[in-house]
Amino acid sequence: MPHYHYRAIDNKGKLSSGIITAEETTVAKQQLRDQGLTLLQLKVHSSSSGFKRLSVKRRLKPKEVLLFTRQLHSFYEANIAVKQAIEAIISHNKLDSLRSHCQQLIQYLNEGQSLSKALQNCQAGFDELYIAQIQAGEKSGKMAQVLEALARHQEEQITQNHKIRMASLYPSILCFVAFAIVGLLLSTVMPKLIHQLEGKSEIPLLSQIMIKLSEFSQDYGLLVIVALVILIIAKKLFFSHQRWRSKIASQLPIFRELIRRNDASRYLSTIAVLYRAGIPLAEAVSSSASLIKHPAYKQHLLTGQQQLKTGQRLTEFLQDSDLLSPNSLLLISNGEQSGRLGQMLEKAAKEEKQELNNSIDIALAILEPALISLVGIIVFLIVLAILLPLMQMNALVS
Repeated sequence: MPHYHYRAIDNKGKLSSGIITAEETTVAKQQLRDQGLTLLQLKVHSSSSGFKRLSVKRRLKPKEVLLFTRQLHSFYEANIAVKQAIEAIISHNKLDSLRSHCQQLIQYLNEGQSLSKALQNCQAGFDELYIAQIQAGEKSGKMAQVLEALARHQEEQITQNHKIRMASLYPSILCFVAFAIVGLLLSTVMPKLIHQLEGKSEIPLLSQIMIKLSEFSQDYGLLVIVALVILIIAKKLFFSHQRWRSKIASQLPIFRELIRRNDASRYLSTIAVLYRAGIPLAEAVSSSASLIKHPAYKQHLLTGQQQLKTGQRLTEFLQDSDLLSPNSLLLISNGEQSGRLGQMLEKAAKEEKQELNNSIDIALAILEPALISLVGIIVFLIVLAILLPLMQMNALVS
């Protein structure tokens, strides 16, 4: 079904534009008239080709989602309707991907869908947390507050991810250089050593191992590189979804605690936003459970709405899940008793996030010297494997 780009004037005399889907031009014109619009221009909307088409179809980057959220929040604070706000975002941005997805949002809004439903259907990179909180803002009428909370959460996530990338940059470069040096030694120096040792009966065990590795790198080195490239491409294509990565990471003891703290922080902050936006606590707890990555925690938390409706306290329910730390449970219990549950949930979420950041800092601080030590040991073994036979030859000559 073709898409049509239109420009029209509404009943208040304001100019509006967007994209509409219809079987033919006459049907599109009738749909616009039914919406109370006076048509000025209507033309078939065709996407660009080449590299631009690829860029338009891609999902939004985190910084682009943050930009959209911040701009939408500003328009909501100015009491501008959502459709007009998104049209203004289109006119004030030069990012092709953001403009394209916003045009698709307008199309869904013209079909009568809510903003949360439109965000879910456009598949632009808005996660479950984002959509759940937008839906809560629609129900409670506190969209400006929800968008502000979403923007803060996104800024924290972007800052944390940037911190991790920058901290892991040096170890990554170090590993790349180290493997390049090891490959160079095995492919150039070791063959010459093998030639010098031909006919020698006694070769140290370490040198024999390095000789085998050198022969393997010469015979299959190119195939190994090709296989690594294929694995990287396959990972991008088939394992890019967060659920696959989370499932694999949850099986590793090193990452299990980090996942738990990240889940706890996201879970508590989402409940706090939904609860303070006017959503009933049982519904907020149930909706937030969909954000949990670890399957063991998620299975228990999905039953939250039913258990809270039967009279169980939030602290008791969360204690049975083993997701939160004792300090977070104490804060939530105090919030229930004092009537400040929303504030205590936010405070507990911040403490879980702080613990997560501390754990990440410790892990990165340990990772760097560990990698340096590992690379140093590998290079030392290769150099030792080269020197031992030479030292034996010198001893025999002497």
